[in-house]
Amino acid sequence: MLKPKEKTLVLHGVYRCGIYNKINNLIILKNMEEETLTTEEIQQHYRAMMDSVNLINGGKPEEIDSDEWDDTVSRNKEHLQIMIDKDFWTDEDLSPVSDILDA
Repeated sequence: MLKPKEKTLVLHGVYRCGIYNKINNLIILKNMEEETLTTEEIQQHYRAMMDSVNLINGGKPEEIDSDEWDDTVSRNKEHLQIMIDKDFWTDEDLSPVSDILDA
């Protein structure tokens, strides 16, 4: 059995420690609910979600193939689902995220 190893992940310019599991190629971020987030950190998370929303809404760039685009959309939707499920949101407009996830 392969053991997970520590790996640093850059997620929207923010370094997060996580566990990289070679068996199923997952990177699991440390549980952010355990943290008390500042208003600035919440805003950073919101901007990162809006980056994903804008990327998906912008459509497939000509320079990448369909498979790569489908993978990009899938990964960004996974990110959006993880983030919208967090309980630290205050008065941010999450409807653009919901629109992407409901589409």
